[in-house]
Amino acid sequence: MLTFKPVAQRDLSRLRRYYKNCNYQLCEYSALVKLMWRGHLHPQYAEAAGCLIVKNCIDGKPCFDYPVPGPDGDEEAALCAIEDYCVEQGISLELSVVPKEKAPKLLERYPRFHLNNFRSWRDYIYEANDLREFPGRHYSGQRNHINKFRKEYPDAKFIPLTDLTVGQAGVGACQDDAAPDGRVVALCRRYGIRGAAHFYRDGRALRRDAARPHRKGALRLRGRLSRDGAGVRPLLRRGWRQVFEP
Repeated sequence: MLTFKPVAQRDLSRLRRYYKNCNYQLCEYSALVKLMWRGHLHPQYAEAAGCLIVKNCIDGKPCFDYPVPGPDGDEEAALCAIEDYCVEQGISLELSVVPKEKAPKLLERYPRFHLNNFRSWRDYIYEANDLREFPGRHYSGQRNHINKFRKEYPDAKFIPLTDLTVGQAGVGACQDDAAPDGRVVALCRRYGIRGAAHFYRDGRALRRDAARPHRKGALRLRGRLSRDGAGVRPLLRRGWRQVFEP
């Protein structure tokens, strides 16, 4: 029987062993995303048949990510383990954020399954210039959030995060263009950062390599962020693009 453990920061390196080579091209298949959203998704993980199996609980209802195989992982055996767990626990089998290429196999395996494709769950790809300027009526809401935030924090400034700037007091929010890693989480905990918003390109987190240095930035402001933090994300996106991709 599968034994699940709640996802915690100490588990990031273990989860990353599976996620680092995962090609599902969905942002949910990320160690840091699981940690960031644990208050909502309540993710737990287990390992079976060389695969990572994640069970989430949304509104009191359990649902599973599609198994993430390691180098010698057996997806079929991992699905069988999930099925056995559901039978033992007396719960319905529900798989969430299923990679598109896996759906036909699952419909063949479970002919009475019902397939949902929620538009609000889809990842979005934006034009870089749109994230710099937020032009037109379509982005009026984002501009309104920025203006409201500017009134509340008129001295807020986007700064690149370096060894020098990361220690400055008053850092309030973080933006990272590289693959999620434990340093971002540590940064959030140490400097009171309330959340890290990540950019994705073609559905995958941008990865660090020799040609693309690891780039992070933050908003420096006085005081603490308000509970809703409205305007933080669009202002981070604008600042990040203006500094790193002018």
